[in-house]
Amino acid sequence: MFDRVAAFAMRLVERACPGETFALFEFDLTETCAHALRAFQTIAERQHEGRVFDATVAKWCRVSAATLSDTSKPKRGDRNKQTCESLGMLLAACGSFAGRCGISGDVNALVVAVNETIASDTVSFGKNATAHDAQRVLVGWRKIKLNAVSSPPNPNAVAAVIASVKRVLPQELDSQTIHDIVSGLAALSGSEITLAEATQATLRRRARDDAHAAASRLCLQGLRAFDEPVAPADLAESALLATLQTAKAANHLEGAYIAKAARAWARLAHAAGNFPDPSAVATTLAALHDAQPPASTADLRMIERAVLDLETMRLTGETGRANPPEETQTNAESNAETHTADTGRANPPQETHHTIPPPISDLFQRWLAASPAKQAAALVKKWESADSADARAQALLAAARADTTKVRKALREEILGQV
Repeated sequence: MFDRVAAFAMRLVERACPGETFALFEFDLTETCAHALRAFQTIAERQHEGRVFDATVAKWCRVSAATLSDTSKPKRGDRNKQTCESLGMLLAACGSFAGRCGISGDVNALVVAVNETIASDTVSFGKNATAHDAQRVLVGWRKIKLNAVSSPPNPNAVAAVIASVKRVLPQELDSQTIHDIVSGLAALSGSEITLAEATQATLRRRARDDAHAAASRLCLQGLRAFDEPVAPADLAESALLATLQTAKAANHLEGAYIAKAARAWARLAHAAGNFPDPSAVATTLAALHDAQPPASTADLRMIERAVLDLETMRLTGETGRANPPEETQTNAESNAETHTADTGRANPPQETHHTIPPPISDLFQRWLAASPAKQAAALVKKWESADSADARAQALLAAARADTTKVRKALREEILGQV
């Protein structure tokens, strides 16, 4: 399928421009050529080199170089940002095909054309390029330098790319992007200052990853508290250590991870009676104001609900495992029956306006913990608006019946069987 689509695309190009003069194109084809070479690069890098023929790649390189060299073609609106993306894809593709001796001349011509376009002021690469655009350009230059198939980029092109790197480094970048930028800058001369800034970005990224790992370990302890019928012996120590590590790295946490940590605290307190260190909780929540990316509305509601549950359980001493034993309940029932027989009349009905049977409350908390944030927020709203225990039980039943996922199948069947 790929071969047929690629051949059809090339036939359209040849039909529009007989003789490869490229004089009949109405618009700039930089973006089209970039996506075509990007497709060939993807196929080649996934160990299908036999399907990517040198003649086809060389022809696309010639088309791309010609359309970049001809600056008289009109553009459809402001295409600077799209052009920066296309230039990055073209250079990345040139880096992948740089080792092919049969097409080195065409690849070299395209590299020169791309470098001249980056160095010019027509696209303003330093102002418009994204982190991924700069990443692709630097990766392409590094691979081209390793294969020594082209002359080094001119200083103006290097200056434009370094300007774009300086602009995007303060942003939140993924580890692979930072790694490629650092490797590309190391291969360039005169980029020592930018390389130092990129190294700082790498350290920030590692600190963010370590913080997320600490929060994930805390979430794991919360899941252990819910999954085990009896709290594991090492749960308290592991939860305390994970809570302290999360608080220590709180300044590097995303808002969503702070919400997950709060939900883990509530799970530990509810299922195992294990309450987090108050100072660690305060430190972690204090970082919420400056968290990047910030917490969403659903995350903030999750944090609010978790903190309220923590404080309620801390004041009342009630947790999910604090249900009265069956023997005590049986004695209470027998006493009630004796009292009824002695008086000769039935006991008056007990007011249940705000009384929730412990099993229902426990199932409700478990269902909230297993549900997505949006569905959990909707259920909490119905639960809080209900005016009786029966109404709340019906709300939980309706949520369980509406769920069809396999992940919550066991819990759903438990709710339908007990409520």
